[in-house]
This record gives sequence, C-alpha cells and structure tokens, in this order.
Amino acid sequence: NDTYGHDEGDSVLTRIVGVLHANLRDSDVIARIVGDEFGVILTDSDPVSGPVKAAQIRLALNAVAVNGNPNGILVSIGLTVFPLENDQAGDVIKRADTAMYTAKRTQSQEVEVWGND
Repeated sequence: NDTYGHDEGDSVLTRIVGVLHANLRDSDVIARIVGDEFGVILTDSDPVSGPVKAAQIRLALNAVAVNGNPNGILVSIGLTVFPLENDQAGDVIKRADTAMYTAKRTQSQEVEVWGND
C-alpha cells in the first residue's frame, strides 16, 4: 500500500487468496487475520505433509507479481501442529505466530515449525 497504493495492495491480497484456494482442498480453512496475515487450517494433515504443503504455497506466492514486477512477493510462514496436550485455540495461534515471526526475523525462505517435537 505504501509503495504502490491501495488498489495494488487490494489486488495483491485478492491474488494471494486465489493462490491459497488453488493450492488447498475444499476441506481446508482460509482466514484473513489482519492486514496481510492469513491463517490456514490444513484438515487431515500431519507433521510431514503440513510443511510440504506450506512450502508449496510459499513457492506459489513467490510467483505473484506486484505492480508488474515478476520477482513476486516474499512470504513468511509459521506452522504448528494441533492438538498438543491441553491446547486452547489461543495457544495454537500463538505458536504459529511465533514461528512466522521467527521466519520473518531470519528472512528464512524455509517454513518455520513451532511445537512439532
């Protein structure tokens, strides 16, 4: 929004949702949390297939052009598993958020996983 304006920002968000829909199943859940943050629940997933799917989504999003720039967008993905013992919804979101900020801070192009031990 700051660099290319709100129209381009809205267009990018719409394209992100399109990529998510194209790479997820009807049984998975997509939610826009705030701004440019999205949450995805992979139903019927496991600790191996989840990171594979997240990496696939990251690569697809890296191909989304912004304002005609073919380099695409950089994304940071945090991933966690559910349920862990005595999990509450807030615990799951906090773990995923912590993993996402770790990926962002380290500028890792890998998917960060939290609580998958």
